[in-house]
Amino acid sequence: MNEACAKPHRPKAGWLGALIRVGLALVLIGVLIVRIDAPMSWQLIRSCRPWFVLLGFGFYLLLFFLCNLRWRVLLQSSGERFSGWFLFRVYLASTALNAVLPTALGGDVLRVAWTAKGRDVTRMVSVVLVDRLLGLVGLLLLSSLASVSVFVTRGLGGFALVSGAGLTMTFLLLLGIFWEPVYRPLAALVLRLRLFGVGARIVNVTEEMRSLRKRPAVLISTFLLSLAVWVVHSLVWFVLGQAVGAGTGITDYFVFVPLVALATMMPVSVGGVGVRENSFVFLMTRVGMAQAQAGSIALLFLGTTYLYALIGAAVLLGLRRSG
Repeated sequence: MNEACAKPHRPKAGWLGALIRVGLALVLIGVLIVRIDAPMSWQLIRSCRPWFVLLGFGFYLLLFFLCNLRWRVLLQSSGERFSGWFLFRVYLASTALNAVLPTALGGDVLRVAWTAKGRDVTRMVSVVLVDRLLGLVGLLLLSSLASVSVFVTRGLGGFALVSGAGLTMTFLLLLGIFWEPVYRPLAALVLRLRLFGVGARIVNVTEEMRSLRKRPAVLISTFLLSLAVWVVHSLVWFVLGQAVGAGTGITDYFVFVPLVALATMMPVSVGGVGVRENSFVFLMTRVGMAQAQAGSIALLFLGTTYLYALIGAAVLLGLRRSG
Protein backbone atom coordinates (compact mmCIF):
# COMPACT_ATOMS: atom_id res chain seq x y z
CA MET A 1 0.00 0.00 0.00
CA ASN A 2 2.79 2.39 0.89
CA GLU A 3 4.65 1.57 -2.33
CA ALA A 4 1.53 2.17 -4.41
CA CYS A 5 1.03 5.51 -2.74
CA ALA A 6 4.66 6.49 -3.20
CA LYS A 7 4.91 5.78 -6.93
CA PRO A 8 2.86 8.68 -8.26
CA HIS A 9 5.01 11.14 -6.30
CA ARG A 10 8.31 10.22 -7.99
CA PRO A 11 7.52 11.67 -11.42
CA LYS A 12 6.14 14.78 -9.72
CA ALA A 13 9.37 15.21 -7.77
CA GLY A 14 11.38 14.76 -10.97
CA TRP A 15 9.30 17.30 -12.84
CA LEU A 16 9.50 19.71 -9.91
CA GLY A 17 13.30 19.51 -9.85
CA ALA A 18 13.45 20.04 -13.62
CA LEU A 19 11.13 23.05 -13.41
CA ILE A 20 13.22 24.55 -10.61
CA ARG A 21 16.39 24.24 -12.69
CA VAL A 22 14.68 25.70 -15.76
CA GLY A 23 13.45 28.56 -13.59
CA LEU A 24 16.95 29.13 -12.22
CA ALA A 25 18.36 29.18 -15.75
CA LEU A 26 15.83 31.83 -16.77
CA VAL A 27 16.48 33.85 -13.62
CA LEU A 28 20.25 33.75 -14.19
CA ILE A 29 19.84 34.83 -17.80
CA GLY A 30 17.62 37.66 -16.53
CA VAL A 31 20.35 38.65 -14.08
CA LEU A 32 22.84 38.66 -16.94
CA ILE A 33 20.65 40.94 -19.06
CA VAL A 34 20.16 43.31 -16.12
CA ARG A 35 23.85 43.53 -15.18
CA ILE A 36 25.12 44.17 -18.71
CA ASP A 37 24.18 46.97 -21.09
CA ALA A 38 21.64 44.84 -22.98
CA PRO A 39 20.97 47.32 -25.84
CA MET A 40 24.72 47.75 -26.39
CA SER A 41 25.29 43.98 -26.28
CA TRP A 42 22.52 43.45 -28.83
CA GLN A 43 24.06 46.16 -31.02
CA LEU A 44 27.44 44.43 -30.80
CA ILE A 45 25.87 41.11 -31.81
CA ARG A 46 24.02 42.69 -34.74
CA SER A 47 27.16 44.42 -36.01
CA CYS A 48 29.58 41.55 -35.30
CA ARG A 49 32.00 40.32 -37.93
CA PRO A 50 30.35 37.21 -39.40
CA TRP A 51 33.58 35.53 -40.48
CA PHE A 52 34.74 35.32 -36.87
CA VAL A 53 31.36 33.89 -35.86
CA LEU A 54 31.68 31.23 -38.56
CA LEU A 55 35.22 30.54 -37.36
CA GLY A 56 33.81 30.04 -33.87
CA PHE A 57 31.30 27.52 -35.26
CA GLY A 58 34.19 25.75 -36.99
CA PHE A 59 36.29 25.58 -33.84
CA TYR A 60 33.27 24.20 -31.98
CA LEU A 61 32.97 21.42 -34.54
CA LEU A 62 36.71 20.72 -34.23
CA LEU A 63 36.12 20.45 -30.50
CA PHE A 64 33.70 17.57 -31.08
CA PHE A 65 36.18 15.79 -33.33
CA LEU A 66 38.96 16.03 -30.73
CA CYS A 67 36.73 14.86 -27.88
CA ASN A 68 35.46 11.99 -30.00
CA LEU A 69 39.00 11.01 -31.00
CA ARG A 70 40.11 10.89 -27.34
CA TRP A 71 37.13 8.70 -26.46
CA ARG A 72 37.79 6.40 -29.41
CA VAL A 73 41.47 5.98 -28.50
CA LEU A 74 40.50 4.98 -24.95
CA LEU A 75 37.90 2.52 -26.21
CA GLN A 76 40.38 0.91 -28.60
CA SER A 77 42.94 0.62 -25.83
CA SER A 78 40.32 -1.37 -23.87
CA GLY A 79 39.86 -3.75 -26.78
CA GLU A 80 36.57 -2.26 -28.01
CA ARG A 81 36.14 -1.39 -31.69
CA PHE A 82 33.58 1.10 -32.99
CA SER A 83 33.45 3.05 -36.20
CA GLY A 84 34.53 6.66 -35.90
CA TRP A 85 31.28 7.84 -37.53
CA PHE A 86 29.14 5.95 -35.02
CA LEU A 87 31.04 7.33 -32.04
CA PHE A 88 30.93 10.85 -33.46
CA ARG A 89 27.14 10.64 -33.81
CA VAL A 90 26.80 9.35 -30.24
CA TYR A 91 29.06 12.12 -28.94
CA LEU A 92 27.11 14.74 -30.88
CA ALA A 93 23.84 13.33 -29.55
CA SER A 94 25.20 13.50 -26.00
CA THR A 95 25.51 17.27 -26.37
CA ALA A 96 21.75 17.48 -26.78
CA LEU A 97 21.36 15.86 -23.34
CA ASN A 98 24.04 18.11 -21.87
CA ALA A 99 21.99 21.12 -22.98
CA VAL A 100 18.86 20.04 -21.09
CA LEU A 101 20.22 18.17 -18.06
CA PRO A 102 21.36 19.82 -14.80
CA THR A 103 25.11 19.52 -15.50
CA ALA A 104 27.44 19.25 -18.47
CA LEU A 105 28.03 15.57 -17.59
CA GLY A 106 24.60 14.14 -18.44
CA GLY A 107 25.57 13.06 -21.94
CA ASP A 108 28.08 10.61 -20.46
CA VAL A 109 25.17 8.34 -19.54
CA LEU A 110 24.18 8.23 -23.21
CA ARG A 111 27.75 7.42 -24.25
CA VAL A 112 27.88 4.52 -21.82
CA ALA A 113 24.42 3.27 -22.84
CA TRP A 114 25.19 3.19 -26.58
CA THR A 115 28.61 1.55 -26.25
CA ALA A 116 27.75 -0.96 -23.51
CA LYS A 117 25.15 -2.95 -25.48
CA GLY A 118 26.23 -6.57 -25.19
CA ARG A 119 29.53 -5.53 -23.61
CA ASP A 120 31.11 -5.08 -20.20
CA VAL A 121 29.28 -2.10 -18.71
CA THR A 122 31.99 -1.59 -16.08
CA ARG A 123 34.58 -1.20 -18.81
CA MET A 124 32.46 1.34 -20.70
CA VAL A 125 31.90 3.35 -17.51
CA SER A 126 35.61 3.32 -16.69
CA VAL A 127 36.49 4.53 -20.20
CA VAL A 128 34.13 7.49 -19.88
CA LEU A 129 35.44 8.27 -16.38
CA VAL A 130 39.05 8.22 -17.60
CA ASP A 131 37.99 10.40 -20.53
CA ARG A 132 36.47 12.92 -18.11
CA LEU A 133 39.38 12.74 -15.67
CA LEU A 134 41.96 13.40 -18.38
CA GLY A 135 39.81 16.27 -19.62
CA LEU A 136 39.78 17.75 -16.12
CA VAL A 137 43.56 17.47 -15.83
CA GLY A 138 44.03 19.15 -19.20
CA LEU A 139 41.58 21.89 -18.24
CA LEU A 140 43.33 22.70 -14.95
CA LEU A 141 46.83 22.45 -16.42
CA LEU A 142 46.03 24.90 -19.22
CA SER A 143 44.42 27.32 -16.78
CA SER A 144 47.34 27.01 -14.33
CA LEU A 145 50.00 27.65 -17.00
CA ALA A 146 48.07 30.63 -18.34
CA SER A 147 47.54 31.92 -14.78
CA VAL A 148 51.28 31.82 -14.14
CA SER A 149 51.81 33.83 -17.34
CA VAL A 150 49.25 36.41 -16.18
CA PHE A 151 50.92 36.58 -12.77
CA VAL A 152 54.37 37.13 -14.30
CA THR A 153 53.20 39.79 -16.76
CA ARG A 154 50.56 41.61 -14.70
CA GLY A 155 51.00 40.50 -11.10
CA LEU A 156 47.53 38.89 -10.84
CA GLY A 157 48.25 35.88 -8.63
CA GLY A 158 44.82 35.02 -7.23
CA PHE A 159 43.69 33.07 -10.27
CA ALA A 160 46.96 31.11 -10.34
CA LEU A 161 46.27 30.01 -6.76
CA VAL A 162 42.74 28.84 -7.65
CA SER A 163 43.88 26.89 -10.71
CA GLY A 164 46.90 25.52 -8.87
CA ALA A 165 44.70 24.28 -6.01
CA GLY A 166 42.42 22.52 -8.47
CA LEU A 167 45.38 20.98 -10.29
CA THR A 168 46.81 19.76 -6.96
CA MET A 169 43.54 18.07 -6.00
CA THR A 170 43.35 16.42 -9.42
CA PHE A 171 46.93 15.20 -9.06
CA LEU A 172 46.11 13.71 -5.66
CA LEU A 173 43.10 11.95 -7.19
CA LEU A 174 45.30 10.48 -9.94
CA LEU A 175 47.81 9.45 -7.30
CA GLY A 176 45.07 7.70 -5.35
CA ILE A 177 44.00 5.75 -8.44
CA PHE A 178 47.29 4.87 -10.11
CA TRP A 179 49.92 4.72 -7.32
CA GLU A 180 49.87 1.32 -5.65
CA PRO A 181 50.89 2.31 -2.06
CA VAL A 182 48.01 4.81 -1.93
CA TYR A 183 45.45 2.86 -3.92
CA ARG A 184 45.48 -0.42 -2.00
CA PRO A 185 44.47 0.96 1.44
CA LEU A 186 41.90 3.23 -0.22
CA ALA A 187 40.41 0.29 -2.13
CA ALA A 188 40.21 -1.76 1.07
CA LEU A 189 38.37 1.10 2.73
CA VAL A 190 35.93 1.52 -0.17
CA LEU A 191 35.17 -2.22 -0.21
CA ARG A 192 33.66 -1.83 3.26
CA LEU A 193 30.77 0.04 1.63
CA ARG A 194 28.61 -3.06 1.21
CA LEU A 195 25.19 -1.40 0.84
CA PHE A 196 23.87 -2.37 -2.64
CA GLY A 197 27.42 -3.45 -3.49
CA VAL A 198 28.50 0.16 -4.00
CA GLY A 199 32.04 -0.40 -2.77
CA ALA A 200 32.66 -3.38 -5.04
CA ARG A 201 31.26 -1.50 -8.04
CA ILE A 202 33.53 1.49 -7.40
CA VAL A 203 36.58 -0.75 -7.08
CA ASN A 204 35.68 -2.66 -10.27
CA VAL A 205 35.45 0.58 -12.25
CA THR A 206 38.69 1.85 -10.72
CA GLU A 207 40.49 -1.39 -11.60
CA GLU A 208 39.46 -0.90 -15.23
CA MET A 209 40.86 2.63 -15.07
CA ARG A 210 44.11 1.36 -13.55
CA SER A 211 44.61 -1.05 -16.43
CA LEU A 212 45.73 1.94 -18.50
CA ARG A 213 48.97 1.99 -16.50
CA LYS A 214 50.17 -0.78 -18.82
CA ARG A 215 49.58 1.48 -21.83
CA PRO A 216 51.52 4.71 -21.15
CA ALA A 217 51.43 5.71 -24.83
CA VAL A 218 47.62 5.79 -24.64
CA LEU A 219 47.66 7.93 -21.51
CA ILE A 220 50.14 10.39 -23.03
CA SER A 221 48.28 10.71 -26.33
CA THR A 222 44.90 11.17 -24.66
CA PHE A 223 46.36 13.70 -22.23
CA LEU A 224 47.75 15.72 -25.16
CA LEU A 225 44.33 15.50 -26.81
CA SER A 226 42.82 16.85 -23.59
CA LEU A 227 45.11 19.86 -23.71
CA ALA A 228 44.18 20.40 -27.37
CA VAL A 229 40.49 20.18 -26.47
CA TRP A 230 40.72 23.03 -23.97
CA VAL A 231 42.92 25.14 -26.21
CA VAL A 232 40.29 24.85 -28.96
CA HIS A 233 37.47 25.41 -26.46
CA SER A 234 39.13 28.65 -25.38
CA LEU A 235 39.66 29.62 -29.01
CA VAL A 236 35.89 29.38 -29.60
CA TRP A 237 35.34 32.09 -26.99
CA PHE A 238 38.31 34.10 -28.24
CA VAL A 239 37.17 34.31 -31.88
CA LEU A 240 33.64 35.20 -30.74
CA GLY A 241 35.31 37.99 -28.77
CA GLN A 242 37.07 39.11 -31.93
CA ALA A 243 33.70 39.11 -33.68
CA VAL A 244 32.42 41.82 -31.33
CA GLY A 245 35.69 43.75 -31.23
CA ALA A 246 36.95 42.67 -27.79
CA GLY A 247 40.65 43.43 -27.36
CA THR A 248 41.31 41.06 -24.47
CA GLY A 249 44.36 38.86 -25.08
CA ILE A 250 44.04 35.15 -25.67
CA THR A 251 45.96 34.32 -22.47
CA ASP A 252 43.06 35.61 -20.38
CA TYR A 253 40.73 33.22 -22.20
CA PHE A 254 43.10 30.33 -21.41
CA VAL A 255 42.88 31.32 -17.72
CA PHE A 256 39.15 31.96 -17.39
CA VAL A 257 37.37 29.71 -19.90
CA PRO A 258 38.42 26.53 -18.03
CA LEU A 259 37.18 28.10 -14.77
CA VAL A 260 33.88 28.93 -16.49
CA ALA A 261 33.65 25.30 -17.63
CA LEU A 262 34.15 24.11 -14.04
CA ALA A 263 31.38 26.41 -12.84
CA THR A 264 29.09 25.08 -15.58
CA MET A 265 29.43 21.54 -14.19
CA MET A 266 27.65 22.53 -10.98
CA PRO A 267 24.07 21.10 -10.96
CA VAL A 268 22.39 24.47 -10.56
CA SER A 269 20.51 25.10 -13.79
CA VAL A 270 19.60 23.21 -16.96
CA GLY A 271 22.76 22.70 -19.00
CA GLY A 272 24.61 25.21 -16.84
CA VAL A 273 22.75 28.02 -18.63
CA GLY A 274 23.12 31.30 -16.76
CA VAL A 275 25.93 29.99 -14.58
CA ARG A 276 28.28 29.85 -17.58
CA GLU A 277 27.32 33.27 -18.94
CA ASN A 278 27.42 35.12 -15.61
CA SER A 279 30.72 33.46 -14.67
CA PHE A 280 32.29 34.56 -17.96
CA VAL A 281 31.09 38.15 -17.57
CA PHE A 282 32.27 38.29 -13.96
CA LEU A 283 35.75 36.95 -14.73
CA MET A 284 36.44 38.83 -17.96
CA THR A 285 35.36 42.18 -16.53
CA ARG A 286 37.98 41.64 -13.80
CA VAL A 287 40.66 42.06 -16.50
CA GLY A 288 39.13 45.11 -18.14
CA MET A 289 36.64 43.79 -20.68
CA ALA A 290 33.49 45.91 -21.01
CA GLN A 291 30.38 44.23 -19.61
CA ALA A 292 28.49 44.72 -22.89
CA GLN A 293 31.26 42.95 -24.80
CA ALA A 294 31.50 40.10 -22.30
CA GLY A 295 27.71 39.71 -22.35
CA SER A 296 27.55 39.62 -26.15
CA ILE A 297 30.32 36.98 -26.28
CA ALA A 298 28.49 34.86 -23.70
CA LEU A 299 25.22 35.10 -25.64
CA LEU A 300 26.95 34.21 -28.91
CA PHE A 301 28.49 31.16 -27.24
CA LEU A 302 25.08 30.20 -25.85
CA GLY A 303 23.61 30.43 -29.36
CA THR A 304 26.44 28.28 -30.74
CA THR A 305 25.89 25.69 -28.01
CA TYR A 306 22.18 25.40 -28.74
CA LEU A 307 22.73 25.27 -32.50
CA TYR A 308 24.85 22.15 -32.04
CA ALA A 309 22.43 20.85 -29.41
CA LEU A 310 19.64 20.98 -32.01
CA ILE A 311 21.83 19.06 -34.44
CA GLY A 312 22.62 16.59 -31.64
CA ALA A 313 18.90 16.17 -30.90
CA ALA A 314 18.24 15.26 -34.53
CA VAL A 315 21.13 12.78 -34.41
CA LEU A 316 19.78 11.33 -31.16
CA LEU A 317 16.38 10.70 -32.76
CA GLY A 318 18.11 8.94 -35.64
CA LEU A 319 20.10 6.77 -33.23
CA ARG A 320 16.94 5.80 -31.35
CA ARG A 321 15.22 4.75 -34.57
CA SER A 322 18.23 2.73 -35.71
CA GLY A 323 18.62 1.18 -32.24
